[in-house]
Order: sequence, then C-alpha cells, then structure tokens
Amino acid sequence: MKTASSPHRSMDFCQVSEKMVRVPLFSSTVQAGTATWADEHIDTYFALDASLVKRARGVFCVKVSGDSMINAGISPGDILIVDSLERNVENKIVIASIDDGTTVKRLVKHNGKIYLVPANPNYQSLEIKPEMNFRVLGVVTHVIRETM
Repeated sequence: MKTASSPHRSMDFCQVSEKMVRVPLFSSTVQAGTATWADEHIDTYFALDASLVKRARGVFCVKVSGDSMINAGISPGDILIVDSLERNVENKIVIASIDDGTTVKRLVKHNGKIYLVPANPNYQSLEIKPEMNFRVLGVVTHVIRETM
C-alpha cells in the first residue's frame, strides 16, 4: 500500500495504473463505538491494488477509533476500504451517518426496523428511528491493519 499527499481537498478518484487505484483517506476517524465524525477532509490518498475495489469511483478509506466492532475483526487504528456506491447494505458492515456523527456497525433489518449492531458485547444495538437523520455512507469491503 502506498500513500501520496494531495495539495487539494476535493474527492479525487482515479486509476493509477491497470493494477492500482488511488482512493482518498479521510483525516477524521470513524468511531467503532459511538457516532462521531470531526471533519470530512481528505488527509492523503492510498494507492490500492485494483483487486481490492470493484470500481475506482465511489471508494474511500477511513481510520477506525473505538472497539465496538472488535469481534468482526475491526480494531482501533485499522483502515477501512469503503464502497459508497454499493447498494446491498442489509447484514453488511457499513459506515453510517446519524445526526451529526458517523459510526461503523452491521446494518440489520428486523420486523420492519433498522438496527446498527456492534460486534462487541460491551455495546448495545442502535435502533434507527424516523426522526433521526440517518444515511448509509458506504459498505466496508476490506480492513487494512498495520502489523509489526
């Protein structure tokens, strides 16, 4: 995985080569716990192997903070590859915007209701209610973890 700083802050997706795709990494983290999102600025770009993404357009990366998805293999400090154009979200791990924050959870539909479900018994599921400003920002397709 290679990174390259960008002098501009617009969402920029491009095919680096036939085998590499450049995707943005947001400077803020997505909370695997409660829903928070400090800003929506692009910090840098990753050049990812094209086999990790279905399409160059609509893919972004975000770093994880919090431990609510630890039993799904998502740990604090991990980088998530997210497909914002994927429409099949049921029972998938998603990045969701709720009111003024964002979170990573599994989206589950049950008895006509939508829930965001953590993968850690120390956290509770969140029922999405009609008065909430809720939107799925994308589906997590891969997890990148730095190892020592």
